Amino acid sequence: MLSIGSCACSRRRSPTGDRSRSSTAPASPPAPAVERCTTAPRTSARAADCRSRVCVPSPAWVLPSSRLPTAQQPHDLGRTRRGRRPLVDRVSALRRDPGGRPGLVHELWCSRAHRDRPDPAVAPTGRRPRRTRTRCARRPRGGVRRPHGRRPDPRPDAHAHDDARSRRRAAARRQDRHRSDDGPGTVSTTEQIDVDIVVVGSGAAGLSAALAAAGEGARVAVVTATPLAQTASYWAQGGLAAALAVDDTPLLHLEDTERAGRGLVRRSAAEILVNEAPAMILALQQRGVVFDADRHGQLALGLEGGHTRRRIVHAGGSATGRRLVRQLSAELVGRPEVTVREQRRATVLWQEEGRVLGVVCDDGLAVRARGTIIAAGGAAALWSRTTNPPGSLGSGVLLAHGAGAAVADLEFVQFHPTAVTGVPGREGFLITEAIRGEGATLLDPAGERFVEELAPRDEVATAIWDVLQRTGAAAVQLDMRAVDPARFPNVVEALRHSGLDPATQTIPVAPAAHYVMGGVVTDLHGDTGIPGLYAVGESACTGLHGANRLASNSLTECVVFGARAARAALGEPAIDPTGPPPAPAPADDPQRATQDAMWRHAGLVRDAEGLRELAADPHPLARLVARCALLREESRGSHVRRDFPLTDPALDLHHAVVRGVEPRLDVWR
Repeated sequence: MLSIGSCACSRRRSPTGDRSRSSTAPASPPAPAVERCTTAPRTSARAADCRSRVCVPSPAWVLPSSRLPTAQQPHDLGRTRRGRRPLVDRVSALRRDPGGRPGLVHELWCSRAHRDRPDPAVAPTGRRPRRTRTRCARRPRGGVRRPHGRRPDPRPDAHAHDDARSRRRAAARRQDRHRSDDGPGTVSTTEQIDVDIVVVGSGAAGLSAALAAAGEGARVAVVTATPLAQTASYWAQGGLAAALAVDDTPLLHLEDTERAGRGLVRRSAAEILVNEAPAMILALQQRGVVFDADRHGQLALGLEGGHTRRRIVHAGGSATGRRLVRQLSAELVGRPEVTVREQRRATVLWQEEGRVLGVVCDDGLAVRARGTIIAAGGAAALWSRTTNPPGSLGSGVLLAHGAGAAVADLEFVQFHPTAVTGVPGREGFLITEAIRGEGATLLDPAGERFVEELAPRDEVATAIWDVLQRTGAAAVQLDMRAVDPARFPNVVEALRHSGLDPATQTIPVAPAAHYVMGGVVTDLHGDTGIPGLYAVGESACTGLHGANRLASNSLTECVVFGARAARAALGEPAIDPTGPPPAPAPADDPQRATQDAMWRHAGLVRDAEGLRELAADPHPLARLVARCALLREESRGSHVRRDFPLTDPALDLHHAVVRGVEPRLDVWR
């Protein structure tokens, strides 16, 4: 049963009696609810006045409003210490790397043991020695100054410039330092740490899981292959979906989720998401995440594709992922019970007698834990045209599958409709769907509208693809000239740096791989069925998203299910291993030929001939995607078969599950 809690409705109006359009001012948390909302639903999903009317359930653990952070208004932002060097506090481990992206220095900065270690440079006489710097504390060359106030980052797609070859060479150098004597190609484990929970990945799901475990007093290790600034969560422009408006309910959110999922949504998973999402927004505000507000100080609720009500909360317009990851990571590194190990890739799970005891990284680091949580993100960068950072290669899915975990729904890959194309330096740069929610339109080469802009993403992406195939054009045009540029400052600034002014020009866009609905099969607590192993976020597949994810449900899923998985993992028993940890396994990064083949044969439209060719690809995840797509002989959601263009109702609730090599169809309810 869905629990639709009581709510408190804000009915504040402007002096003229109307409710104004929202701005990007941070929102103060709404007060706890005291009465049930009885406002009738509005007839128009685009009604702007829904945005200033917010209702939330009131769980007992929510702090009183008098103890919550005071909302800042637009005229207050950026005033504090403007023009001065930012204050340094317990989050000094957050810095900017030479590319200008915020990230964490490695664990020496945030390790309590390192801070307590005696300084070998201290002279026996007690005289203060000459100041020295460790490598991790050195300023980056060409020191990039931190921006002040609300100046947008001009490089929101800086991940597109990362050099994958350089990362592979760095990993090879780390392995060379730890070569064992057992023979060529082997690496010995050189360090071991013991914790309660180890989290693989540092996106929104991994950070949420780590904070939830640390909040229970557990010792936590976070192992991440990239700095925090290079996770897909950090680059997320969309918001978090939650039924907060007075004309909205969790039931309506559930219905929209099921409608977008095209008959494959697991209802029990969707019920958890929609019921826990409103309280989750309050919890994030208490952690210090500042969401956008209208001029009345109420949460500004946006509208995106597939939603029938305004229920999307944003932070900084299109910078939601960035601000969420920054705040969660800042809290994480300030906790003494948490160890963060950056730029260490988990390559093998430590197993004994069928139980997972931890992970081993590419540099020989072994982490033993009661519970291991895979939160390494998705695999959209396996396609040559993508909105994701280069590290989104499905490594967590392969890690779990290699240990015996089942994977499912890998044929369902969401292609975001509006990724920039044909613009040097901005290829694949995503333009958030919220811009269409504010009135932007899509135009064909003749300058005519051809699709309902706020239809679910699979419909919009397929309509764009049809136009491109029919006309031979490389892009359709996104017309956002009617949208206030101040509403999405990061997107506007990025486009202007590329020579496009969205206030006067249309933007060339085309679909790009964005999100994989499939992943490691889990229950509603992240349990994979293998003792000691859990998965959350885009690495997992609970059946929540079905054949097509509803916009802005992904970040919500990361926070809600990340905490649930952490609590479940803490219930695992502590097992002492009987032998040493395994040696690290070599990384299995895809070649460019694989990425091109994925786009060619497993793109928006597929057929049996191309999928059979892809099934022989050397990359294991490409083969799994091809086999799942071959098994599903129909078109449903984001999976479109040229040779099977219709949806087969007999396959409702049937999911392609791979436990070994070949998939089979299982029914989930």
